[in-house]
Amino acid sequence: DKGIEFLNKTLERIKENDVYFSNTHIALGHCYLAKEHYGKAKEHYNVALSSTITTKEEIKMANKSLKEIEKRRKGSGIGSFFSKITKKKK
Repeated sequence: DKGIEFLNKTLERIKENDVYFSNTHIALGHCYLAKEHYGKAKEHYNVALSSTITTKEEIKMANKSLKEIEKRRKGSGIGSFFSKITKKKK
């Protein structure tokens, strides 16, 4: 929650053409994803994707994170990931 609060305050102080704009939105998306607030996470990833100064790496990260949201919504989240790992070890 503190991370979300800090990142929102950061966004209040920077403009869309700031080098940290997209990265801050992606970081906020990660915070919301961790809290399973998928709508808010998706919103921030999409803001980063719509910015004209988003780097290729940031685009890659935002798209990967959006795919993770869809996986989790379909029920194949981190729990499913870990169960696959443990099954392979047997």
